[in-house]
This record gives sequence, structure tokens and C-alpha cells, in this order.
Amino acid sequence: MKKDIDHSQRSHAILSASGAVRWLNCPPSALMEAELPDTSTEYSRAGTLAHEFCDINLKEYFQYMSKSVCTRNRNKFRKEESYSQEMEEHAKGYLDYVIEKIKDEDAYVLAETKVDFSGYVPDGFGTCDCIIIQNDTLTIIDFKYGVGVKVSAENNPQMKLYALGAIDMFSEVYDFDKVEMCIYQPRLNNIDECISSVEEIVVWGEKVVRPTAELAINGKGEFKGGDYCHFCKLSAKCKHLCQHNMEVIKDEFKDESGTLSTACLTPNDYAMILERMKLVKNWLTKVEDHVIHGILNNELEIPGYKVVEGRSIRKYRNADEVANRLINNGYEESVIYEKNLLSLSKLEKVLGKKTFTELLSDMVDKPKGKPTIALATDKRPSYTLDVDFEDVS
Repeated sequence: MKKDIDHSQRSHAILSASGAVRWLNCPPSALMEAELPDTSTEYSRAGTLAHEFCDINLKEYFQYMSKSVCTRNRNKFRKEESYSQEMEEHAKGYLDYVIEKIKDEDAYVLAETKVDFSGYVPDGFGTCDCIIIQNDTLTIIDFKYGVGVKVSAENNPQMKLYALGAIDMFSEVYDFDKVEMCIYQPRLNNIDECISSVEEIVVWGEKVVRPTAELAINGKGEFKGGDYCHFCKLSAKCKHLCQHNMEVIKDEFKDESGTLSTACLTPNDYAMILERMKLVKNWLTKVEDHVIHGILNNELEIPGYKVVEGRSIRKYRNADEVANRLINNGYEESVIYEKNLLSLSKLEKVLGKKTFTELLSDMVDKPKGKPTIALATDKRPSYTLDVDFEDVS
């Protein structure tokens, strides 16, 4: 049996599948990003751990790994700081989804498989969460644990690169002419699927990927800012993204004469601002964080600015010692302590989602959420104000 993949130690190609949306749009950024270190966050660690549970579930179900090894691995991962019961529930949902996709008893199913698309991208490789080959279809499933961005399978370059690697890997052994690409993103209730022909994907690889990858690996091509810059390690100091954010809005307000078309914002103006708002807000936050870090580490000196201490909240050095001192000075425990029930999210984590629902579902109210702007294509219903009308009859 092949050696298991350690998700936390996955190596990344310079022109990675996960970063393809960036280097396909902004080729020279790839080499510059490669010079910067990878960073780990609470969210990335949680995503890595969630993938581990998904991998275990598949290997146990399809008997690629013994139950005892799976149990031992699960117990080990449950001790991780980023672990939650919810994570395991979503991993079980992922397994159910994979099983539902299997329509043929002779289907070939692979978990966590490294694919090589170096025929199109220099040293290009990636890891598919799940591959299913049945009848005339190659299915690729990608598990996404994040909640920041809803991922679409349609025209997804990461999925298409995985497809190119899988086509090269299996087309001589299996006869398929369709590729189904699936995104399973449980925390956003997002399951997105699309189907392309093998021919379409190969043509894309030859006409788009190969020449762009050649530019990127040599640091050539044009810099170009866009929505795909969100996860770029260069975004906080990239002049091209700065120019994109500064100009793309400004130019939209002008008419053919080059002057502002109206004194007040129009509905179309608001639509344009909302479309670009998230990218600009995220960029401004990254710029501020980068500047603060640079000044504190004597790497930057910004004319007219300095870093100062912001607002802070007092806290006890040692809560137990504080309580003991107060009790020793005659204060009752009932005076210095409050008894509070755990929050819903913490209690659900302790009990597990299934037990929580069985015991407490009829005792939980979910108030109406705060109004928020979304695209008209969003599947959620439009927000309505709750208004009590008097009976005037």
C-alpha cells in the first residue's frame, strides 16, 4: 500500500494547482511568491486536520487501511488544538457524499492521490482528495473546509489542473470521455458540480496553461491585480493590486467626457462598489498589518506615521489567586463568582452535534440574522422586515 500523505507536510510546486488562479492571471507573481515563507494560521491548521479525518474515513470505508490504524489515528487527531466534534461530523458528511457519487459497483475509487500535470506545468503536481472512475466518467472531488469564500467548480483552474493530471495518469487504462469536478464545502452548505469533456480540458491545458506556465516559471508576463489576489503573499506590498483597487472604482464614475456623471451615487454605482468592496477592504487590512509589522521590526519607516499602543482590556494574572485572596479577606464565593451556562457553540462542541440536537433542539431559538448584502444569485431568500400591522378592519 502506498505511503500515507501527511497533510501538514505537503510540498507545494512553485506553480501549484491551489495557486493557479493567481499565476494564470498574473504570471510573474509566482516566482516572487515562492521566495516568501508559507505561514500557518488557525484556519489553515483546522483545514488540514479536517482533511485528515476525511482521508481516514475514505480509507476505512474502502478498506485501504485497517480499522485499528484508523482508530489510532482518529484518537491522535482528537488531541489537536484545532479539533472539534463538528469537524468529524463534516468528514462523515464528506464520506456520505463520496458514496452517493458511486453508481457502478465496479467503480475505481482513490483517496488522497498525487497527480502529475508536469506535461503542462513545469514540475506541476497536486493532491486530489478523491478520484472516482466509473463508466465513461472521471470524477474529482475536492473537500473545502473554509468559510471565507464560497468555491465554485465551474471553470475552477485548480480542479482542471487536477483533471489534467488524472487524465494523463488513467486515460491509457480506463476509457472515459467526461470529467466531473465537484466541490464539497460543508460549512457553507456548498456542493457545486460541473462536467466537461476530456477534450475541452486538454485543449485548455495546451492553449492556456502551457504557454502561461512557461511565462510564469521564467518570471515573465504582465502583473495584473484582481479578486484572485486575496490569498497572494505579495498583496500587502503589490503596486499592481494597489493600482487596481485605486483605479477600477474611480474610472467607473466618469462619463465619456472624463467628468463625474452625476453628483450622487446611482444604483449602478452602488452595485459596482459592492462588487469590489470585499477585495478593497481585505487589501487595506493586509496593508495595515504589513506596515505595523514592518515598523515594529525596523524593516519599514513610513513618513509621518508611527506605531502606538492601542486600546487593551485588563485581565487577571491568575484568577485562582485572585479568588483565594478575596475569600481569605472575608468575601463569599457567591459574591465573587457567576454561574453561567456554556455558550451554544461550546456546548455543542462538548456534547457533539447529534446529541445536542437530540436533547436540546426544541429549547434553542435562532433569531433572525443581521441584514447583509449578497449577490442576486445567492440561494438564500431575500431579507424581509418583521412588521406587525394593526387590524384596522
